[in-house]
Amino acid sequence: MKKEGFVLSHVMEVGIEAIMMNLPPDSKKLVMPVGFFVQMKNMELNGKELISRFKKSNHLDRKDMIMFPVLENINKTKPKTGNHYRIFNVNIRDRRFETLDSWRTLKDKALDVCARKMVASFRSLWEEHYASSCISLDDFGLTNIDFPKQNNEFDCGVFALMLANGWEARAVPNFTAEDIPSITLLPN
Repeated sequence: MKKEGFVLSHVMEVGIEAIMMNLPPDSKKLVMPVGFFVQMKNMELNGKELISRFKKSNHLDRKDMIMFPVLENINKTKPKTGNHYRIFNVNIRDRRFETLDSWRTLKDKALDVCARKMVASFRSLWEEHYASSCISLDDFGLTNIDFPKQNNEFDCGVFALMLANGWEARAVPNFTAEDIPSITLLPN
């Protein structure tokens, strides 16, 4: 990744794969692929890969956290640079849906609307595949998680990866916007 450069989707996918491969075998965290966001936002819940990840045999009801990296265009006048990464998290242990956004909060109407669509989609998929589970989503609320915010328009992808890697739902990962340049730069 280069300094002050947008994280391309294939780089994000590699980052997600690295996070998943480095989790301990007994981890109760799952990070889903970036592409699921579009299907869930558009309520297109019959995609083959999405359904295969939600099958009861994958035991999502045994996880504490199911994370969805989100790539959203928040500035329609900038089709490329207007894109923004964030994390939508289903925190089963603490019984809530969480939005982790390094730029906005749920007070932003567009973020709130998008997060609520994700909640509705997740609930629908859960009801279809985990109706007999002892985990009910009925009392899960939507909450904004407060953590350090980015200070430029490019760092959202690194923030999202750092949050996907370090968020354990009770302690905010220990990094700041000032740490990002040392995280994003690779030695030559």
